[in-house]
Amino acid sequence: MENETKISSSINRKRNFTFVFLTGLILLTLAFALFSSRKPDKKINEISSSMKSIAAPDFLVRAFPDTDWSKADQSLTDALNGGPGKDGIPALNEPKFDTLDTWKQAGDVNAIVIQDGDNTKVYPYNILVWHEIINDTVGGVPIAVTFCPLCGSAVVYDRRLPDGVSTFGVSGALVESNMIMYDRLSETLWQQSTGRALAGKYFGQELTHISFQLLTIDEVKEKYPHARVVSERTGYFRDYSRNPYGSYDTNEDFIFHPSRQDVRYPAKTIFVVFT
Repeated sequence: MENETKISSSINRKRNFTFVFLTGLILLTLAFALFSSRKPDKKINEISSSMKSIAAPDFLVRAFPDTDWSKADQSLTDALNGGPGKDGIPALNEPKFDTLDTWKQAGDVNAIVIQDGDNTKVYPYNILVWHEIINDTVGGVPIAVTFCPLCGSAVVYDRRLPDGVSTFGVSGALVESNMIMYDRLSETLWQQSTGRALAGKYFGQELTHISFQLLTIDEVKEKYPHARVVSERTGYFRDYSRNPYGSYDTNEDFIFHPSRQDVRYPAKTIFVVFT
């Protein structure tokens, strides 16, 4: 079981970020907790649990018929349909990489950077904003690089589960405007910002965090000139020079309004958590 909980020491060697999020809201449950003004599906499925009984939106139960719904968190009562359905936002699997001299976008694009010895991989936001999850391997460790554009949370997880290695996908559901991911091994639903299982076989368990750096591409070029960056040759027709959310991350407006707001901070202030 040792390999299920440990990652390579070379990846963990630095005091890097474990996750990044935007805030301005009360951080009681999620990074950058937002709550939509949209109402959950009228059709409700009552789900019994040994701990409690919850009401899960019908769209979510229909999309995940193989999920063990006998184990579910109360927060899923308020899960919302984000628009694109299950895998409507396609995660990337086995991404291609290019050298930094092929980079064509602006130098101030943020990127998640992971090192393993002399091997440095770069996962830029202009790719992540369209795909939200990149399933990859670094230093022999299977990882999921995740980013939720609506709440600005960036987190990297180990993809090794108790029953094997899984890829992760985008469920199409939101809780407090944060992406709900799912693993394709068991179809357990996971909160992207916390890595906690909200429903399914692994209910109550948490994914292992992988530390990373958050840098601009210009900073990457200066610090790691031999790094490799995720290629725009993804197999999908997307305009990676354009942010589909426009100026959402730089203004104080919300697509999904917060349930409560912490007035001590301006909306969408960036917070970084260190380990």
